[in-house]
Amino acid sequence: MKKAKHSAKTLRWLVIKEYLLLTLVLLSFAFLGFEYFGHLSTAQLRWIEWYEIVLGCIFIIDFVYELQLATDKRAYVRHNWFFLLAAIPVPSNLADALRLIRFLRIIRLFRATAHLEFARHNHII
Repeated sequence: MKKAKHSAKTLRWLVIKEYLLLTLVLLSFAFLGFEYFGHLSTAQLRWIEWYEIVLGCIFIIDFVYELQLATDKRAYVRHNWFFLLAAIPVPSNLADALRLIRFLRIIRLFRATAHLEFARHNHII
């Protein structure tokens, strides 16, 4: 697999993007807690469902964006297919299981942060 050589600006954007996505995922988990432990109205539950649909679309766009950046597209899909699965907006109990997969974003965030620190340490950025 070839290593991609991205500019410092692209690397910074990727880390910022991961932080933004992490924030959206944490908000999704908060909504999940409200759904199960709170007493929400039908309108509030509908709003949460719409949030999950929009969040799924954002993750699909992110997957396509990262696939476009990948030098080895097959390897990218092979190693990240579960992110695409988690992005599919499915308003049901299956969606709860898929939300847990979204939590893997945190692992990706740590990886992206490590790459940024490496780039800073080696004066790439």
